Amino acid sequence: DGLKEASELFDGRLRDIDKRLKLSSEKRAHEVENSVSAIRKNLIDIEKRMEEQKALMLRELKETRETIEHQIHEFQVAFDQEKQESLKREEQAQKRLQSSLSKMQERIDIHRGAMESRIKQLKEDIQDANQRHEQENMRFEEQVYLEIKLVQEAIELEVEERGRSEAVSYTHLTLPTKRIV
Repeated sequence: DGLKEASELFDGRLRDIDKRLKLSSEKRAHEVENSVSAIRKNLIDIEKRMEEQKALMLRELKETRETIEHQIHEFQVAFDQEKQESLKREEQAQKRLQSSLSKMQERIDIHRGAMESRIKQLKEDIQDANQRHEQENMRFEEQVYLEIKLVQEAIELEVEERGRSEAVSYTHLTLPTKRIV
C-alpha cells in the first residue's frame, strides 16, 4: 500500500506539477500571446502612425510643392509684367528720344534756313553795295574825266587866246643846264 500511496502521491504531484506546468505554460503562452498581441497592436499603431505621418508629410510636400509652384508662377507673371513694362518704358523713351531728335532736327533746319536766308541776303546786300560802289566809281570817274576834259578845253582856250594876243617867245622853253662846281 505504501507504494500505491507513494505512487498516487507521486502521480498527484506529477499532476500538480503537470497542472502547474500547464497553467504556467498556458499562463506563459497567454502572456506571450498577450505580449505578441500587444506587440502586434503596437506595430499596427506604429504602422498607422507611420502611414498618417507619411500621408501628412506627403500632404505637406504636396502643399509645399503647390505653394512653390504658385510662387514660381507669380514670380514668372511678375517677371513677364516687369519685362513688358520695361519694354513699354523703353519704347516710350525711344519715342521721346525720337520726338526730341525730330524737334531738334526741325530747329536745326529752321536755324539753317534762317542762316542760309541771312547769308543769301548778306551776299545780295554785298553785291548791291559793290554795284553801287562801282556805279559811284564810274560816275566819279566820268566826273573826273569830264572835269579833266573841261580843264583841258579851258587850257586849250587860254592857250589859243594867249597865242593870238601875244607873240610867242621860245626862250622860256629852253631846258635849264647843269652847273658844274
